Amino acid sequence: MSSLRYENVRPLHPQRLGDLLDHRIETGEFGTVLRSAGFCRLATRSHVIAQWNHVGRMICLSPLARDEDMGERDELLALGQDLGIIGLDLDVPALRRAFDDAALTDDELAAGPAVWSQFHDPFPARPTADRAD
Repeated sequence: MSSLRYENVRPLHPQRLGDLLDHRIETGEFGTVLRSAGFCRLATRSHVIAQWNHVGRMICLSPLARDEDMGERDELLALGQDLGIIGLDLDVPALRRAFDDAALTDDELAAGPAVWSQFHDPFPARPTADRAD
């Protein structure tokens, strides 16, 4: 058994994250990822913190809260990514680099949310819990 706690304040590029999950993690490039959980932000939805829940071949990114709905007394769940990953024979340094590569680059980060909203996002659109009309 091996594990990785991945933290990064930069939002994840949704297309690069989708490619990482579908074409690299799923194929076992970094070992066998059994479970991962935590919080994440996609650049296309940078104002929403999502719960990351992954077991086996199933992953669910569930919106938890919008930044503008958080009060000053509310506990901040995560600024960016805060994931715990466990598996068998994980190549932890390579897996960490792969997640870093899925995060926004310096130029993308500097471009800001207006540009990020134009990125291709392969993940299903979901309303946040407080906006489920």
